[in-house]
Amino acid sequence: MKWRALAVGMAILGLTGATAAYAVPCVIISEVYYDHLAFDNDWEWIELYNQSDQAIDLSDYWLGAGGISYDQFQFSLSGTILPGQTFVIGGPNGDAVSGNPSFDLVLNFLGGLPNPGTTNTMRAIGLFDMAMGDYVDGTSTPFDAVFFGDQPNVNTFLDVDGSIATFDVGDSENGNSIERISNTGDWVVQLNPNPGSANDNLEIIVHRQPPPTIPEPATLTLVAAAMVPLLMLGKRKLR
Repeated sequence: MKWRALAVGMAILGLTGATAAYAVPCVIISEVYYDHLAFDNDWEWIELYNQSDQAIDLSDYWLGAGGISYDQFQFSLSGTILPGQTFVIGGPNGDAVSGNPSFDLVLNFLGGLPNPGTTNTMRAIGLFDMAMGDYVDGTSTPFDAVFFGDQPNVNTFLDVDGSIATFDVGDSENGNSIERISNTGDWVVQLNPNPGSANDNLEIIVHRQPPPTIPEPATLTLVAAAMVPLLMLGKRKLR
């Protein structure tokens, strides 16, 4: 991205505290409700959380889910998620059991989100950013994901670092959700689903536009001194 190159150039001059790249994603999966009391279709939802200090356009983002591979179920996203806010996808139905969700993006997960059920395979939901060259297929590496079901990863889902994933949390069972309780990826079964309200432990950790700092006088002197030979060279060429 252009802002990364700009940050590198400014950092070399000592004119900003910006960093060149970020190892963590701006948007993460923060809660999933995949198992309603009777039928799952029309009742399921996924909550995202923006852990950056900028609004994020979701039009390049995809969700991939399944028990066999990420491309078993694929869903393209749209909308904007504000800094430090959640974004709830799913529905269109909701009730007290599912946490009375208010949907930012109504999306029927046709075929249903994967349920661990009685099978002995781990389930996975991954988040992919097509603008960064990500793609969704059986060997995809997501930039964020959750693995659930207390079962072995027999289908070798890849984690965000490209390694073979291990499960994050067990099966939620009917009427519960699985919820992220830390930015680093700790998950629990939530007995009271709460879509639209991120866990209190989640916070903004990605600062893409840090406030500019005023250069120290010594820094300005060094920059000016470095410019003198360039100016002199320009004058000689004009002669």
